[in-house]
Amino acid sequence: MSRIEERVSVATHISLCAEALAQIGRPSMPHSASPSRSIAFLLVLLTNAATIAQDSGDADSEYMYYADQYARCAAFFAIATEALASQGDNKTALTYQEYRYGASMYSFFLALQGRDEEIAWEVAVSLIAPHEKQMLEVMDGKNENIAILIERHARHCVDIVQEPPQIVQDLGPF
Repeated sequence: MSRIEERVSVATHISLCAEALAQIGRPSMPHSASPSRSIAFLLVLLTNAATIAQDSGDADSEYMYYADQYARCAAFFAIATEALASQGDNKTALTYQEYRYGASMYSFFLALQGRDEEIAWEVAVSLIAPHEKQMLEVMDGKNENIAILIERHARHCVDIVQEPPQIVQDLGPF
């Protein structure tokens, strides 16, 4: 297992989600994913779960589609953060680390729809893992190959973290 594979694990994503929930007022967090907003959003979701959760299969599949999109982005940002930091690009790595928090949180929030919190965490982990594995295979153990992942994922992932789709915005305040 390469160094990047060791540092970028699915468990890391979940601990980052918990860390993001615990941090309040982190100044460099993207507008749409600040910890205080995420905490408020999580509280709204947990206290209003009965009214927010949708029974419709269509709604659930749409939530899961976006949960998977954010999971892919969480995996991308995790891998890119490590690769860029190892190459000395700390500024971009820090920005991607913040986006990683946001993408992980959004994936969890979307997975939470119609589920209890424990199951939602498991769903979020199960969504991140295959994306992470596929991206690490593309990297082939070489941080220099990060350009491939950046070309494939960066624009889309930055966009959906900075400007969440309407279905995500409709879930509650950010």
